[in-house]
Amino acid sequence: MNESRSWPRPSIVIAGALLIALLVTLLATQPIATATSGGDPYSSPQVNDTNPDPNIIETTLVADETTVDIGNGITANAQTFNGAIPGPTFTANVGDTIIVHYENQMARESGIHWHGIELANSMDGTPFTQNQVQPGGNFLYEFKVERPGIFWYHPHHHSSTNQVIKGLFGMIIVRDPNETALVSTGVLPGPADTKQLALSDMTVCKTPGTNPTHTYDDNTDGTPGVTQPWAGSAAPNALPAQPDPSPKNLCEGPAVGTNPYPIDEDGVLKPTPFNAGDIANVQTAAHNGRTNEGQIVLTNGKNVGARAGGPQVEGYVPGALAPGASTLNVRPGQGLRLQLVNASNVRYFRLRLTTPGGAQIPLRRVGGEGGLLDEVVNDGGTQQGWVTKYNSGEILLPPGSRADVVAEIPTSPTTGVLTLWTRDFQRTGAGFSNIATVPVMHLNLAGPVVSPAYTLNPGDPRGSPGFRV
Repeated sequence: MNESRSWPRPSIVIAGALLIALLVTLLATQPIATATSGGDPYSSPQVNDTNPDPNIIETTLVADETTVDIGNGITANAQTFNGAIPGPTFTANVGDTIIVHYENQMARESGIHWHGIELANSMDGTPFTQNQVQPGGNFLYEFKVERPGIFWYHPHHHSSTNQVIKGLFGMIIVRDPNETALVSTGVLPGPADTKQLALSDMTVCKTPGTNPTHTYDDNTDGTPGVTQPWAGSAAPNALPAQPDPSPKNLCEGPAVGTNPYPIDEDGVLKPTPFNAGDIANVQTAAHNGRTNEGQIVLTNGKNVGARAGGPQVEGYVPGALAPGASTLNVRPGQGLRLQLVNASNVRYFRLRLTTPGGAQIPLRRVGGEGGLLDEVVNDGGTQQGWVTKYNSGEILLPPGSRADVVAEIPTSPTTGVLTLWTRDFQRTGAGFSNIATVPVMHLNLAGPVVSPAYTLNPGDPRGSPGFRV
């Protein structure tokens, strides 16, 4: 059994604004997550390969309970692979064998599902094909990766999303055979300008009695004149309240309809509330009712920090960064490659990159779940008569989806901060989720201008000027 999914291509949506009050609100009520023990949100740990054979990757993954620093002064009682969120990234070539010595040091049974990879049922990590590994137990996974693409790994048993949202996930990159030539000729950015980003979210509980009754700072929370930006409206102070369950429901109750809260890892009523720093479970045993997005958005397990304002398309101009916000230096005119996975439970990541003034910088899709594409693509907009409900040049990642994208960093201006935002998406039949627009990456323009500037245009084949070998 494997759960590789094919999703429609993405497009843009809207985001909103605030001024200094937004920064205070985001920091106080909805920080955008931080990583393992204060790590760098723009890098992820790599597997420790202990096998000298160049065609075999052999490593150990230990699942355990770990307290991690997710940024903005927040620590979370997480579940991790090898002590980090995300777990280490595998980077392999087509035909490589992967051997994983898995150890479960948690208090609950678990296992690893290798999402999107074709392999023997006995290695697939679902309860239909493998007995879950009991606390203190171990298991040997061994399989060969037969095709290129971006994949990921995570638990996949009964209410397993309650383990995934606590941090049990990681990326797998299987290189396309054409990639080396494309990098060497400058068609694709090289390793130094390529970043793997595992995007996720979670709700971290506060001291019982202080958990908020509104997931986001919306226009019904009693704070006059201040809300977080929202893709559903270009007007300020227009973010609607999201229906329950709120953080208060998830962390301490009460029930919502027929669904009990708080719930334990099996999705049944927990007799006591969660303590401050605990990550709330969200998947009920009955699998019914509404499941909301996590309150804190994470990039490689870390909160990149808030920013006032929002994308120009929503009628706002980005303002100041929150104190301590994480930035990555980029040169004006360079190319930047982002290999992305959405490891969240229900959140759709709708990604839009903007200049310091809030104008859009297109994200070009070059690959994803099946390796490199035959030509460069602009996702979103209207595709062959189908309205995608996000804008051209945006990237949409439903839960479990992956994408390989490239951005052309403009040559002007030469200073300032670019921001990659995630925005609400109007899903067919469900409408907007009423979630705020928040940053997932900040890029600081620094250094001399690259000349000639990197270019990669929609429709470019892998050859001249760009994408076919």
